[in-house]
Amino acid sequence: MSERHLFLLRIVVWLVLLLTAWGVLQYAMHAWRLMHLIGDAAAAQSSRMGWMLAWDAVYVLVAGLALSASAGVLLWRSWARPLLRWLAFALAAYSLASGVLLFAQWQSFQHSSVDLLAQAQYPELTRALIAKVNRTTLISLALKAIAVPVLAWLGWHLGTVAVVQRFTAVAKRG
Repeated sequence: MSERHLFLLRIVVWLVLLLTAWGVLQYAMHAWRLMHLIGDAAAAQSSRMGWMLAWDAVYVLVAGLALSASAGVLLWRSWARPLLRWLAFALAAYSLASGVLLFAQWQSFQHSSVDLLAQAQYPELTRALIAKVNRTTLISLALKAIAVPVLAWLGWHLGTVAVVQRFTAVAKRG
């Protein structure tokens, strides 16, 4: 394995680790807020909030697993390589699927907002909000478009013979 590939592999794993840690914090804070609001909410809202809380818990658990696997790969732990490889492929597939759905929703939103704004005179706040949703969606789509090949590359590269041999050699020394 060339030093360049090793360097790139470690950078991508560090990015996965840092972005996963940020995601854990975001979803944990959201879950914390939901737990405080769920008692005061009406029954219909409470049920919906319960599903949101369950999603937060699942995300935090999976992200914690990805965080542990990333740290393990950075520390050359042999158990972490196949785990992070599987998670990288799963995250690439999830990013692809959610990106396709987001693109379809964005197209629908685009058509609706153009039609809506053409019919009547709306205040600047409405126009600014529509522009912000468009901008946010395009940024999300761009990040997903970058994430899919990077995560697929990471998953593939963690399974190459050179990387497996490197992990085996480090395990024998350790």
